[in-house]
Amino acid sequence: MALNCKTGDLAIYVGKISPKDVGAIVCCVKFLGDQPIHGGGFGPMWEVYPPLRHTPAISHWIVDSVLRPLRDNPGQDETLQWAPVPHKETA
Repeated sequence: MALNCKTGDLAIYVGKISPKDVGAIVCCVKFLGDQPIHGGGFGPMWEVYPPLRHTPAISHWIVDSVLRPLRDNPGQDETLQWAPVPHKETA
């Protein structure tokens, strides 16, 4: 199983379940293995800190597929290929 993140990574949340949390940066504290995910099925899950503020489910557990690690790697920065475009909220 290839994971996006590893223990200790800072990661950005890019999921759709909690749109208000898109762009939030969390630390991947502990890998929890395959856990039940929102919408059914199972997926590799991380315990993260700080917890997301606007999630409908357990906010300190996040599935690996909606996290993108922030690492200092050599080569071209590919962030713009997957980063969400921020939307201005109106009241």
